[in-house]
Amino acid sequence: MILVRNKIFLFLTLLISNGFSKEPKQIHRCIMENGTISYQEQSCKKAKSNKKDNIKKSINSAPSYMSSIQYKSISEISSDNNSSQIIYETVKNYQISLKALLNWKIFKKVYDNKFLHIRFLDSDISLKIDFIYPDNKQFTEQELIELLQLSASRYVKGSREKAINLNIFNLSSGKAITTTLTNSKAIKDYKMVTKGIIFKSNWLIQFTLLSNYTNSNSYKFAMDSLLTNLTLRKL
Repeated sequence: MILVRNKIFLFLTLLISNGFSKEPKQIHRCIMENGTISYQEQSCKKAKSNKKDNIKKSINSAPSYMSSIQYKSISEISSDNNSSQIIYETVKNYQISLKALLNWKIFKKVYDNKFLHIRFLDSDISLKIDFIYPDNKQFTEQELIELLQLSASRYVKGSREKAINLNIFNLSSGKAITTTLTNSKAIKDYKMVTKGIIFKSNWLIQFTLLSNYTNSNSYKFAMDSLLTNLTLRKL
């Protein structure tokens, strides 16, 4: 099982690094101490040493932090109703769309036409989503479970749950697996982290949702958007 898990992790690492190699500047994929993922030109070690200057969780500081790692605001937005909107992005001949609340700050970045990173942010949540096109590789449920366990394991220490409890969802054209951990020592500014992995329509989607309350409107909307309103349509 460990060998399979390591192969999956190595595959994703090679996939992401190959995707970045064609960029004019090297982009590093760094896992920060609060569990979020940062894409930046600095090396991960350097970013970690400057974490007090670079990692900000307040709404006011978010735009400057995001711009420092070259995100761009989403411009292709159409109103869905008075409180939400549908956002779109085209990657690898797929149109990716999902719902977002109007008050969310939204940023995105596409790498090498096969990797999309999106961040949603408001006063209640921080949601980061990685869309990876793994070149037609298929994932079994067990592989998805092992991949989620690998990415969520760093949050177990100090958590109330003390273990990774899995929730498995059968989706239209896919499957999702999530886990939620409370009061993890790896998170300083939020009480809860929900880690999830989705394999749908040939896309591998990983997300990290930080929040203080799972019953907040933003949290419930984010989970509903990921599990029921996310669409990937081949053009």
